[in-house]
Amino acid sequence: MQDRSMTQEETARRLGMSQPSLANKIRLLRLSGEEQRMVLENHLTERHARALLRMEDPEKRMAALKTVIARKMNVAQTDTYIKSLLEQEGQAKRPKRTFIAKDVRLFLNTIDHAVQTMKEAGIGAAFQRKETDEYYECVVRIPKSAAHKAS
Repeated sequence: MQDRSMTQEETARRLGMSQPSLANKIRLLRLSGEEQRMVLENHLTERHARALLRMEDPEKRMAALKTVIARKMNVAQTDTYIKSLLEQEGQAKRPKRTFIAKDVRLFLNTIDHAVQTMKEAGIGAAFQRKETDEYYECVVRIPKSAAHKAS
């Protein structure tokens, strides 16, 4: 993606997968190389790995991974185990972080994807984007007749 200056949406389309699916796979790269190796060698799933990523401390995450492997935990057991560890540390009770978008391209790509989906469904939607020094301007046009036919 970086080498070709491609967005996640463009990359996902080229790989034949959804953008959220690609985003989940990219998140797994936050595991260390050793953790990735252990996940693969022990036939753990992506859901196991995502549960482990909830632990921010690399040493504690590695200890948890070793326990999951030793106990041959399934995903539900792993989720429960990680949750209990986070509660012990007081991390699980923290309020959820508010997502602040620093890169508006994510939202623009979401709008573009929605319009593409409508087009694929036979709705003659159109999306125009204009960028100035001060703002992005987005116009989505959905023909009323086509919108009623699709529903």
